[in-house]
Amino acid sequence: MRANPRRLRSVSSPQDRMAMTSFGEAYSSLQLAFEGDLVEDQRRLGIEMMASMATEFSNRVVVSMYEGCYWSTAMAELTSQNEYSALKGKLHKTRSTIFNYVIRWYWRTRQHQLLRVLKELDRKLGILEAQIEFVDLPRARNRKWTP
Repeated sequence: MRANPRRLRSVSSPQDRMAMTSFGEAYSSLQLAFEGDLVEDQRRLGIEMMASMATEFSNRVVVSMYEGCYWSTAMAELTSQNEYSALKGKLHKTRSTIFNYVIRWYWRTRQHQLLRVLKELDRKLGILEAQIEFVDLPRARNRKWTP
């Protein structure tokens, strides 16, 4: 995977260089934070920030494309897990009646789609973790999550 040359951005202004330095410090701090166990809200926000910064850094060729892809895939996994859990709660709360049949069918179908996506994301993240060869694997993923 190579960066698209048209999307590469040069660091031209002093403000841009200062902003990239600050982002770099934040990125390094979040990497250290992911070495420990984080509360779910902190983990979610950390993944969101890492995905955003890693995408910007990979566009500027500061981090590898693999690392940018890793964090955006981790964000997709987190979003899919949250959506699955929300649908599970809706199905549990809603009684099964003839009037609710179509919406419950839609929710169950969506859950099956999400399970297929989560299996693919898990496979992709495993490959990316092997390619990146993290010194200390970030604890960004919720490996205890079950459908």
